[in-house]
Amino acid sequence: MRKKLAVILLLSITFSFALPIASSARTPSTTTIPPISAQSAGVIFECSPFQAFPGSVTTGASGFIRINCPTGGAMSLDGTLTPTFTLGTGYIQAGIIFSNTAGNPCSLKFGQLTTGNVTVPTGSLLNRTLTFSSNPVQGNMLTAAYDYCLQYANAASTGLGGFNIVWT
Repeated sequence: MRKKLAVILLLSITFSFALPIASSARTPSTTTIPPISAQSAGVIFECSPFQAFPGSVTTGASGFIRINCPTGGAMSLDGTLTPTFTLGTGYIQAGIIFSNTAGNPCSLKFGQLTTGNVTVPTGSLLNRTLTFSSNPVQGNMLTAAYDYCLQYANAASTGLGGFNIVWT
């Protein structure tokens, strides 16, 4: 019986060293998933944030602000899209213009471009649903990169208010 007890004791000691010993508490690891913005299927924003030209306004002045990207157009537009927005403080109209127009031709007086047998506008006010196509029919706009063109009047001493434009 003593011999049996010694064997059991020896086996108990052997198994206790062979079993894993609980270690100290682990430090939790955290993974942060960033928010993912949504865009309409026909809208590709070319940069973030956009840049404004000019970047400031004179109190009481009126004029136009062009919104684009440092390397080109603010966005590429394709398909049938409806812009929805409420103008920020000081703005009176919003439109889009072809991005490859030099300087700040942002006057909301849009030219015409001939594509095949069709004449398409080089810009539009953002007051209706617009259709963009790489093979446009009369009345459509060309699938291309565009900049925003914003008209303001009587700029306040605090400047012009920002706002969102949602494309659906």
